[in-house]
Amino acid sequence: MDSGLNRTELERRIGHNLRGKWRLQRLLGFGGTAAVYAAVHRNGLHGAVKVLHHELRSNEEARGRFLYEGVVANRVKHSGIVNVLDDDVTADGTPFLVMELLDGEPVDHITQRSPGGKLSVEETCRITLQLLDVLEAAHACGIVHRDIKPENLFLTKYGQLKLLDFGIASSESADDKRVVTRSGYTMGTPGYMPPEQATGDWDVVGPRSDIWAVGASMVAMLTGERVHEHSCMHKLLQRTASTPVAPIRDRLPGLAPAIAGVIDRALAFEIEDRWESAAQMRAALEVALLQGNPTLPAFPVQEEVAPTVRWIPRRVRNAKSSRLVGAIALSFGILLGSGIAKHTLARASSAPETTATPVPSASTIAASPASGPATDPAIVRLSQSVAARPSAAPATTVAQNAQSPMRRHVAPAAAAETTYDELGGAAATEPSPAKQIRFVDADQLFRTRL
Repeated sequence: MDSGLNRTELERRIGHNLRGKWRLQRLLGFGGTAAVYAAVHRNGLHGAVKVLHHELRSNEEARGRFLYEGVVANRVKHSGIVNVLDDDVTADGTPFLVMELLDGEPVDHITQRSPGGKLSVEETCRITLQLLDVLEAAHACGIVHRDIKPENLFLTKYGQLKLLDFGIASSESADDKRVVTRSGYTMGTPGYMPPEQATGDWDVVGPRSDIWAVGASMVAMLTGERVHEHSCMHKLLQRTASTPVAPIRDRLPGLAPAIAGVIDRALAFEIEDRWESAAQMRAALEVALLQGNPTLPAFPVQEEVAPTVRWIPRRVRNAKSSRLVGAIALSFGILLGSGIAKHTLARASSAPETTATPVPSASTIAASPASGPATDPAIVRLSQSVAARPSAAPATTVAQNAQSPMRRHVAPAAAAETTYDELGGAAATEPSPAKQIRFVDADQLFRTRL
């Protein structure tokens, strides 16, 4: 630890009451600049108290950055950011922050106790997708974290990711320009710093630097190793600043190429070769995860003429929504068909016994040729009503609808021309030049038969 303190020294604070309000209960962890304790307020509220190391309390730059962390973290309105509730100083002038107390453990601890000291591809991607969502919100606020690593990724017992430690974050806000990072001065964690950060080139460190660190964190979760390794800190920084990261499939040959491609692009040596944004990388990872896991639902592909028109989801994440909509539509169709059948049977039971013509079903009505004898009076009245009813919109073919940006249909090849009702309902049938299919919406059908 850089501060020279050890756990025994830090645990001596346990039992102390800060400002007569927060009593420190146990040591949760510590780093190079501060230690974090579980604490309880005099009113019974539980929280986490982060205390700057005693020897840094007189360092104005360290004090400024420490208090700045709370300001920056609260600026990002996202559930994946830890709320900073208060800041104050102890009796000897050491600043401290009060944050929400989390129930869970850091990702690096989870990785270490996992089989082989690494996480599965699915677990790694699930954590990374949440991280990218948090970074998208932070970058939108002009905030760059600059210290992304598994140690700063906290997974709650409910599986929600929390991004910790904005202590060296940068902000584009004019109010934060007082916290300046000196050029040539290296800050961060070796092994998770991109080349431009390892050389202290802070003028070019930005959102894509965080994306590099996300890729490095994914490698650590998947392999249990850092992208660059060296026993000497100085040599490790030199290697980071001068050597591109090897493709991840050199370490994990069995990793799906699509997922490997997302990671390799995030770790590109040149800034402009990386993903442009956290949102872009997240979208690419969603697609890659789907392609790399055949057990997950994939894009529907229509290779033959089918009796129905399929919807193509605009994004992979809409796959579940598409299945839900289909289930609802199917349920509605079953209920509608049941209602029509009951109504039809009721008419049949009340008709004269001498009537020999069978009552047609809903499917018979829907598939009746436009030209041909109609012996059932109900069909005659229905056909006359449809013919006489003014149309609110011209009939639209499947091919025409495929051009609409709002309705992305796949047009079945060689299918008969299919007409649409004014509600936009559609169906495809087997090729048959001898008949033209008419479609009637449910509302019109009930009005006509009643």
